[in-house]
Order: sequence, then structure tokens, then C-alpha cells
Amino acid sequence: MFHSLLIKIISYSILIFLSSFGIFEYLSTQAINKSILADRMENLNAIRDSRQYAIEEHFRLAQDQIAHLAQDDMVIDAIEEFSIGFNSLSEEVEPVSPERSTYAQELLGYYTDEFKPRLETQGGTWPGAEAMLPKSEEALMLQWMYLAENPHDVGTKELLVRAEVSCHYNTAHAQFHPSLHSFQQSFGYYDIFLFDLEGNLIYSVFKETDFATNFLEGPYAESNLGLAYRKALHSDT
Repeated sequence: MFHSLLIKIISYSILIFLSSFGIFEYLSTQAINKSILADRMENLNAIRDSRQYAIEEHFRLAQDQIAHLAQDDMVIDAIEEFSIGFNSLSEEVEPVSPERSTYAQELLGYYTDEFKPRLETQGGTWPGAEAMLPKSEEALMLQWMYLAENPHDVGTKELLVRAEVSCHYNTAHAQFHPSLHSFQQSFGYYDIFLFDLEGNLIYSVFKETDFATNFLEGPYAESNLGLAYRKALHSDT
């Protein structure tokens, strides 16, 4: 009887010890897990703060660069000359209207045969060639000169310094394009755009399909760039 009772007491003691040890181990593991989680969260927060600072610093730098470029005498002169050239195209160049179908057909061929394959390799959405065709004669003429008639491959259209047609715009382009291209390369921007106050993209380094179009009413008016242009146009700063 005594031995049986002693065995039971010892067994209960062992069970209590094991249970206590298990609870202790569980609590210790939980504490370690919480500590590891806290460390990881602290690291993630530090990374987040660092990245946030880096991103904010990137945009502060870009803003300073844009403000500097906007006040640069050469850029101001370029906008002036490109505006004059853009608005005088219909007077200087053979009227587009009688030949519009020819220019348009060549541009449609460029969109479909050259631009579309590049767009698809980059995962872009193809809106259809007709939707990309500029509405104004000035835009149609400039795109025909710097896209369809440009001898360089799509993606390298910026290598053309001056189009073959003799006009004020092409003279201005030959004068200012090398410097603006150099700015784009130095600052690491994807492109540099110059707009007039009517919404016309009168210059871009890369000459893609938005070149010379109107961002208030053209095919890219509802794009993010169109929205950014309208915000800039109505900004007090």
C-alpha cells in the first residue's frame, strides 16, 4: 500500500515537473519568438525609413533640377524658338492638307511596323494605330519628319539632329537638341519634354508617339503626363 502510494506521488511529481518544464519551454520559446519578431520589425522599420528618405531625397533633387532647367536661358530660348517653329510650320512647309493622307499612311505604317513590336516587348497596351494619329497638321508634319522619315531605328530616334525639310523648327532643333540630349543623359531622366501654354509637346528628346501632340485634347490628354501637365499649368508655383 505504502509502496503504491509512493509510486503515485513520484509519478505525479514527475508529471508536474514535466508539465512545468513544458510550460517554461513554451513561454521561453514565445519570448524568443517575440524578441526575434521585434528585432525584425525594427529592422524593417529602419529600412522603410531609409527608403522613404531616399525616395523623398530623389524627388527633392529632381524638383531642384527641373527648377534650374526651367530658369536656364538656353532652355527658355529653346522653348521660344520651338514655339515659333511649331506655329510657323503651315506657312514654311508645303501645306499638309492635300497630302495629309500620304503623311498619315506613312505614320500609320510606322506605328504598326516599328512602334508596336517595341511596345509589346515592354508589356505596353496597344491602343491601335488610328487612335495614335495626331489631330493637328503641325503635329502630323513633325511626327512624319522625326518618326516616319527618321532613318534611325525605333528607340533611337533621338540620334536625328535635324530633319531634311528646311524650316525654322528644324533649324532650332539642330541648335538645341544636342544640349538638351546632354542634359537628359547627365541627369538620368527618361526624357525631357518642352510644352507651350496651349498644351503642345513642342519638343522631346526621344521623339516617341506623344511627340508634337496636344496634351489638353490629343490622344494622350488623359494619360498621367496629361494630368501632370494640367496640374502644372494651373499651379501657382
